[in-house]
Amino acid sequence: MLAEMDSCFLLETKMIQDAAKDCISEIAPEVQVFTKDFVMAACENKDMYKKLDECFAEYEANVEFKKQMELRPEIVSCYSEILKNTSWKH
Repeated sequence: MLAEMDSCFLLETKMIQDAAKDCISEIAPEVQVFTKDFVMAACENKDMYKKLDECFAEYEANVEFKKQMELRPEIVSCYSEILKNTSWKH
């Protein structure tokens, strides 16, 4: 499932991908694969999610970035299909 989520992440704009990668590199430099490695690490250290939100907040001050953060239908569909086809629950 996590590897499939990486494919959904690749549907994001380059600006969003770059910001996410920068934030992840700052928070967890050992992370190589965005979704899979970050989620696995964050399951062990929940503070990583808070740090990711804080890092993204800095980018959100940019109007264009904030606009690009709006989820496009194909991205929502991608994540929804993965979650619908898994037994994983939060």
